[in-house]
Amino acid sequence: MRSATLILCLLLGSAAIYAQQSQKSSLPSEPSEKKFWGLSLALASATIYDVETTFAGLGNCRDCAEANPIMRPFVKNGRPATYAFTMGVSGAEIYFARKLRKRHSKLWWLPLAAGTATHVVAGSANLRFVFK
Repeated sequence: MRSATLILCLLLGSAAIYAQQSQKSSLPSEPSEKKFWGLSLALASATIYDVETTFAGLGNCRDCAEANPIMRPFVKNGRPATYAFTMGVSGAEIYFARKLRKRHSKLWWLPLAAGTATHVVAGSANLRFVFK
């Protein structure tokens, strides 16, 4: 849990610094900026929720294993490896959404919303093993 808190603090701290630096760029209006950072925070939170429920479920169930073949090697190597991979993927989604936003695409929010929804659904599916 400490590592999750540390990662969240680092993510939020770097987001604040990046937001201050990005005020000079040619990005869309301020309300759009707030939506971008709100969706980015939602994605990071959903990622943490998914990882923590995965490990809680694996801790409560002896016969359980990670079903996702892409995530299985990271989960077997523990929380740090899992967080490194999942936060890296989430960071790539945030970067891609920001690129779309700079190009004034109306679909800039889609990668963030899709990633958030995916992690919320996966984390919620994990809850059946947490409270087993």
